[in-house]
Amino acid sequence: MEKNTVRREKIFEHYVPSDEGEGNLGSMENAEEGFGEKVVFSSGLEEADGPQKYTPGVTSLTEDQMFPLWTSGRKQTRQSVRTGLIAVKVGNIGLWDVNNKRINCSVLCVDRCHVTSVEKPQMDSKTGHWHLEVSAGLERPYKVKRPQRYHFASAGVEPKKKTCGFGVTEDALLPPGTELTARHFVAGQHVDVQGVSRGKGFQGAVRRWGFKGQPRTHGVTKAARSLGSTGTRTIKTKPGRKMAGRMGGKKRTIQSFQVYKVDGINNLIYVRGGVVPGATGSFVFVRDARFLRQREANMYPFPTTFTTGKEVPDDLVQTADGVNRHAKEATLYFHRKIHRR
Repeated sequence: MEKNTVRREKIFEHYVPSDEGEGNLGSMENAEEGFGEKVVFSSGLEEADGPQKYTPGVTSLTEDQMFPLWTSGRKQTRQSVRTGLIAVKVGNIGLWDVNNKRINCSVLCVDRCHVTSVEKPQMDSKTGHWHLEVSAGLERPYKVKRPQRYHFASAGVEPKKKTCGFGVTEDALLPPGTELTARHFVAGQHVDVQGVSRGKGFQGAVRRWGFKGQPRTHGVTKAARSLGSTGTRTIKTKPGRKMAGRMGGKKRTIQSFQVYKVDGINNLIYVRGGVVPGATGSFVFVRDARFLRQREANMYPFPTTFTTGKEVPDDLVQTADGVNRHAKEATLYFHRKIHRR
């Protein structure tokens, strides 16, 4: 029996839309007709015993079974739920509105965010939503394990650094390989931002919970910032008692942030307020506001904004009040800050 030959690397091919044409994302037919360009990248895999058999869960379904409404048209309803995206917290900046009032904004950068897989609803799911896996960031191939390389290659994207899942309704499904940009949101709508707060280590009760403390005079010695009594012999300490312990480093969600500005050229999202959880450079999850989703259903594009390459630069930058002051200075500042990482 002839022994299988050794292949040092496996090449994956996929097609992406070019600037010249309106091809569908990830469509090989459109690429062959001249609407797209061929992209080849190496996964760095070694096959010593023959080709590796890998069948991701989404490939067992046909396109009509996985995306029944993808070709028949989309109609948004009040129960429709879009997908979110992954962004990077860049920093804060001040912008000015029509009345020359300064607005503190947090800047989020959408760094090469793509849809990587789609899963059907589970049998025990209470909401019945589909699971849409979204990945962002660029990771070096040698830092990604072999199953993940095959997973990203099956979606036609490069290895990613951060992955998460979003629950969506059936009419908001997107095929693997679809790119999500900052234009997924529009200026004026509200979003929920979730991230991991800054870790502050072990802290006392005064800083962790905001206790007043004891007076600094009249015999109080080295106990002004102490916790005090936490229980007695008969009244034991109950679970959940506010005591000293680790502060920060937990998942937090800030709801109903207003999107003040969307920069589609540099993929930047400006949200009002400077309380986005997480440190600078950390990943955050952004999606439509939960409690304002039905009220703002007609504001944002559904299911997302697709890039055609014919957009006018003036239309790619939107603000909530229509004023785009200090846009050039802010773009240059965050362009340097992003590429410094």
